[in-house]
Amino acid sequence: EEDEEEPDSDSYLRFQNEFQLLNQIEEDESWQKNLSLRRRYEKIGELYDKEMQRLVSYYSRNITGNERENFFAEQSVFLSQRSMESKKELSMEKTGVEENIDYLKKYIQLTKARCSVLLEKIFEDQDG
Repeated sequence: EEDEEEPDSDSYLRFQNEFQLLNQIEEDESWQKNLSLRRRYEKIGELYDKEMQRLVSYYSRNITGNERENFFAEQSVFLSQRSMESKKELSMEKTGVEENIDYLKKYIQLTKARCSVLLEKIFEDQDG
């Protein structure tokens, strides 16, 4: 637990490795293959969400004042936009399962992109 609290020099690499592992899990069709496709995408979405929260938590501990306020405002805007963008995938033309899968794919895509932005912020912050 102490490692979680200590900003260490390899934290960017650690987060980068975790993020790459998530990408591998997402690409691995045998991962959780006993689940329905929709449930599998839900689980992948949950994993990316957890990773994003860890990145947000880590980064926010290293900033203060206006920078911190602006960061949380930016994160709030992202969450709202992610919800709106993902909901655009819902359509009367698709079955419920297709709809859910397309929604989840968009949700995952946007969350992955946000994780990349956060990783870049952490890297820049460490790089000084």
